[in-house]
Amino acid sequence: MKSENLLATFQNARMIVFTSKDIERLTSKGIAYTSLYISRLVKKNKLVRVEKGKYCLSNADIYEIASNIIFPSYVSLFASFNLYGLTTQGQIMTIDVMTANRHKRINFRGYSIRFITLTRKRLFGFQRINNTAIIAALPEKAIVDALYLGNPNEVYVFEALKAGLSKDVLNEDRLIDFAKKMQSKKTLEKLKLLIAEIKRG
Repeated sequence: MKSENLLATFQNARMIVFTSKDIERLTSKGIAYTSLYISRLVKKNKLVRVEKGKYCLSNADIYEIASNIIFPSYVSLFASFNLYGLTTQGQIMTIDVMTANRHKRINFRGYSIRFITLTRKRLFGFQRINNTAIIAALPEKAIVDALYLGNPNEVYVFEALKAGLSKDVLNEDRLIDFAKKMQSKKTLEKLKLLIAEIKRG
């Protein structure tokens, strides 16, 4: 298979991160040929190595990469605040990814991709962003995740919550519902206190 066709196959299927096994399957060649084939594509900067055995297209967005390294997973916390325009902070250099599976941190293209483990019952409330391959928390879930984990600092969560409610990016009923689904009394109480503080002005 020509490299252009291979890359187009991944692009069309929105497979942002793929394994050497995926490439071996598509080329219908053995592992030795596949390894050489991948090496040539990496040297030509058509593929980029994300971690051992995993690659991405060279033009892939960092958020797309981060949210497609492991399944199921989604971008959340401060990175999601940034995606939805709920923070005035500058460029985000750490991208937090929620997942049910443990995974080591990856340093990639100057970013730190950090994986945070949640139980499967708390892994909900995420979506694909527009026509991209980015999988991110709904804005309400990003707020709730942040309060549950205590990350980032509550000052930034308050800023994001206030901005989201004023811009109608956040739905208050959904916020409360998501907080309840986390089955954490502390998270729910924190959220209610912050909402009450915002309403007091």
